[in-house]
Amino acid sequence: CHPLRPVLFGEVINFGAMVKHNTIAPRDLALFKFADTPQEAFSHLKETLTGIYKSNSSHIVKRGH
Repeated sequence: CHPLRPVLFGEVINFGAMVKHNTIAPRDLALFKFADTPQEAFSHLKETLTGIYKSNSSHIVKRGH
């Protein structure tokens, strides 16, 4: 199983403050992928989804074969 972590871009949620105030644990930050630019977010999603597709494509049985 390949986990697809949510990709977060921008400063809408202050995760540092959430850790500081014990709303979330520091280890919870590993559940997310943080991106500095939209291009970085897109690149991460593309690479991850391509890897998932390639690893699962060997299990796919094509119709008519």
